[in-house]
Amino acid sequence: DLSDEPAELIVSAARRLDQWPFLEPPLGYPDSLALCIIDAIWSIGVQYGQVKNVIKNYRQWVRCSLRDDPETRGAVDLCHDIDLAAGPTKFAAKVADGGVVANRTLTSRRNGLLKADAVYQAAGALAGQQVFTTADLRNRHLDPVVEAAWCAIPGQGSGISWRYVQMNALIEDLKPDRMI
Repeated sequence: DLSDEPAELIVSAARRLDQWPFLEPPLGYPDSLALCIIDAIWSIGVQYGQVKNVIKNYRQWVRCSLRDDPETRGAVDLCHDIDLAAGPTKFAAKVADGGVVANRTLTSRRNGLLKADAVYQAAGALAGQQVFTTADLRNRHLDPVVEAAWCAIPGQGSGISWRYVQMNALIEDLKPDRMI
């Protein structure tokens, strides 16, 4: 009987994952590379509820302040947005009228970079590689030069956020995660 084998036990448990009521499948951001980047970097090492707040506040800020659609913003737009907020530090502190991202988390505990700065650098790195939209990312995600540009950002060298930004752009892959 294979049911006693460790591999079979893992497969059996994985098949039951979709029965867990608290798990939500990743919906991604099919047309917003900006949201993909923010989510991928901000989600590393924090509870996802914090990320949802950052995404909510960014969406609200884009709609209210820029009168634009956050669901279609690309890498260059995100750099522009952070510049418009007076840089990564101010972007982390406030994004919407009266609303705050209020998330000054760092990419790592030791010598960490402000996540807003990592987001800014990631958007710039992708744009520098001519990856402006989620469609561009889907076309170039296997390009080692694009991956190297992302992973060169302080705190992103493990490649986990690189895999996560792809998942957010609806590129099928598995991302290592502490939850599993």
